[in-house]
Amino acid sequence: MGDMDDEDDGPATFQQAWLADLAFYDRFFPDRAAALRAQGPPPPMKADGYWGRYAYCKHHAATDPVAAAEFGKLKVERSPEG
Repeated sequence: MGDMDDEDDGPATFQQAWLADLAFYDRFFPDRAAALRAQGPPPPMKADGYWGRYAYCKHHAATDPVAAAEFGKLKVERSPEG
């Protein structure tokens, strides 16, 4: 049946969808979860904020010099939440 409201309750960004898939696969398909985790999160959108950029850059820093530089900046900058 679904929701009674007209709001879309699905993930708003590709990273949110990736995290939802990862949680599902962790529970039911551990081999697929491992593959998804190895692939890493997709590039962040503005709505992913600091932590979306952090997660993406942390995962890709070893293979992408631009991500490595951004990750270094993010570690110095720290989260706006504290």
